[in-house]
Amino acid sequence: EGGDLLESNNANIRSKAAEYPNLVVADGHALAAQDPETFVMADGIHVRRGTGVSAYQSLIERAVEAPAGGIVMGPS
Repeated sequence: EGGDLLESNNANIRSKAAEYPNLVVADGHALAAQDPETFVMADGIHVRRGTGVSAYQSLIERAVEAPAGGIVMGPS
């Protein structure tokens, strides 16, 4: 049930990139899903120090520099 809500919320957020041309979505969920053991701590919620923090920092930096109206996810 909680996973369904998470996916529904993430899909809603992603859809807003098409609706609002000045928006860039930094999709941290997609990033963490690529390699959960590297990016997320054992609790499944918090970002792992080191590799996880670096990956999220890179994601946000790329989102800030990205053209509007898109979705940034995963490593570059």
